[in-house]
Amino acid sequence: MTTAAIMVVTKYDLRLTFSQHFLCGGIAGMTAKTLTAPLDVIKIRTQVGSYETRGTLPDSVRHIYKHGGLKTFWKGNFVSCCRLLPFSVVHLAAFYRMKRLLADPCGRLSPFTALLAGGGAGLVATLVLYPSDTIKTRLIVQPVHPEMMSYR
Repeated sequence: MTTAAIMVVTKYDLRLTFSQHFLCGGIAGMTAKTLTAPLDVIKIRTQVGSYETRGTLPDSVRHIYKHGGLKTFWKGNFVSCCRLLPFSVVHLAAFYRMKRLLADPCGRLSPFTALLAGGGAGLVATLVLYPSDTIKTRLIVQPVHPEMMSYR
């Protein structure tokens, strides 16, 4: 095998079953999403120009906490966690399909074609699940006061 080609096929890992892999991946993904949710809230509010995020990062954190409390940092997290499973399924299915389309007759991919397959799969998964991102963003940027809320 040349250094320009990498092998796509990996040896099957018998230590965990498919469902255990799936469960571990889901738990890891939801844990990571939940732990980074406050950063996502600050990022999205900064992107939309929310008045709480004018200033430094510590000022933004203080303003968001002052106006909405601690739970505000996890707005939209449930939708985000629910999105993880279908995103992973679509991403992996698209990736394996693109690997088969781009692989040479021996089943190998060059680094460029592997990058192309991964990027294409990410694009497909993002396009399919974009509406859930819109829902998450709308939940994050809506006002905290119950009488001003548009979405529950």
